Amino acid sequence: MDRKTIIIGHKNPDTDSICSAIAYSEFKRIHGAKGIIAGRAGNINPQTDFVLRYFGREAPTFFSDVYPRLSDIMIEDVITALPNTPIIDVMRKFKEKGARFMPVVTETNKVVGTLVASDLAEQFISMSGGTTVRQVRTTLGNIASSTDSEIILNLAGKKEENYAVFVGAMSQASFNKTIEGHDPSKLIIVVGDRYNIIEESITKGCAIVITTGGLKLTGDIVEMARGKGVSLMSSPHDSASTAWLAKLSAPAIESCSNKYLMFKGNERVETAKRVFLKSNEKGMLVVDENERLRGVVTKSNFLKPPGIKLILLDHNELSQAIDGADQAEIIEVVDHHRMASFQTSMPIDFTIRPVGSTCTLIAEKYRNTKTDLDKSTAGILLAGIISDTLTGRSPTTTNCDLEAMKWLEDVSGISKDKFSVEMFEGSSLLTNRSVKDIILNDFKAFTIGKNKVGIGQVEVVGFNKFHQIKEEIMASLEDTRKEKGFDLVALMVTDITYEVTLLCVSATQEVYMSIELPEREANIFEMKNVLSRKKQVVPYLFNILGG
Repeated sequence: MDRKTIIIGHKNPDTDSICSAIAYSEFKRIHGAKGIIAGRAGNINPQTDFVLRYFGREAPTFFSDVYPRLSDIMIEDVITALPNTPIIDVMRKFKEKGARFMPVVTETNKVVGTLVASDLAEQFISMSGGTTVRQVRTTLGNIASSTDSEIILNLAGKKEENYAVFVGAMSQASFNKTIEGHDPSKLIIVVGDRYNIIEESITKGCAIVITTGGLKLTGDIVEMARGKGVSLMSSPHDSASTAWLAKLSAPAIESCSNKYLMFKGNERVETAKRVFLKSNEKGMLVVDENERLRGVVTKSNFLKPPGIKLILLDHNELSQAIDGADQAEIIEVVDHHRMASFQTSMPIDFTIRPVGSTCTLIAEKYRNTKTDLDKSTAGILLAGIISDTLTGRSPTTTNCDLEAMKWLEDVSGISKDKFSVEMFEGSSLLTNRSVKDIILNDFKAFTIGKNKVGIGQVEVVGFNKFHQIKEEIMASLEDTRKEKGFDLVALMVTDITYEVTLLCVSATQEVYMSIELPEREANIFEMKNVLSRKKQVVPYLFNILGG
């Protein structure tokens, strides 16, 4: 199975993370990368929705998590057996393919059992004597297939029966004594050119007579057999080999186990692995919702690398990454935030620079490599930079951001100033979303000292709408803090026109008393000339909370 690479931003994605994921996915595909998917780990916010509709672009594919699934590591090219497959054919498959475990499935691929090579070997080795060694439940067709025999006369049909196999390599008297006490209609007689034994077997009404060494019987004997209801076939092998092969003609269903581990393909690897390693099974089956086989997993499959590769954009902290990122293979990071700590098994491409927007870094990749950039993609990159730098007003803005915006304006034919007004006014969260959504839409979690902190941000043009719903916002902040077990939950309401942020706070008493900012009203602090969560609010909290 080809491994896919998901290019994805943080949870609660903003315009920068979504637009950079779309543009970087296109960049990778242009440069020949396979299996590239632009992804998102959360819902599209109104601003991003406005941008995507404006430029006629589809949202990236939503992923709730990237935990490795059994479908990522399973063997799809599975060696199987039908219920009526002779055991000898199963054993040959085991030998030819070097397999140890084989599902038994119907013609519609529905699982009915499993076979294990070592169990089969033990089963047949244990037939050490007495009547057990002779017993086989099989069909005439399976016997012919297993012994490479030509069917001369089939009076048994396709019915499966319990038989006992005898070799007629003795005198007639000894033969009669050997089969004495057995029901002739349940006997398979394997015999060479001993015509007296052949005729005696037919006379007694034995179920099947197999002549060996390629011996063909005359018409009279065939007619005699027909009259007695005896089936006839001719094997090219010697008697000993034919008898052994006949005993290995039993259909697979007779030897398979109906106790096996079976999971759906979307089951998490970690969950299935715990169950598997506690069992004695040699493998487990991966099926669809109708229990049709999709693949198998053995212990060696758990050594495979995770099924998904990740390229993280606009973040490098696992606490902000999509669920399961720690179990995926992270192969690249492109970010403009502080460096966090996570480990990879191999060296990776790691781009982290103090610019205002991830889209700036992606735009530079296009520009520096002279990669073709269409107007639509240039437009969404411009929108991402405008969003994160507030059209260059944010203190996070660098000359790189300004240069990138100028270049993208030229490529897209769009004025950043005109477009930014349309974007911010046409996508105000305060107008389009519930209070809970306003808080959690662009929400990031941090650990600062001993405190768990969460900060959301919303950009506005004027505070009129905020004042209409501030009581609801404050109540929801308190509820959110208690639900999530935070020490502080805050919402930055940022007026991009006057560059003022109102910091709405719900906090424990100890944390609240640490905040030394002008308090407009209870739990609402004013921060003039503050636009950036990353560069202004988070550092302030690190300073006062001892991070």
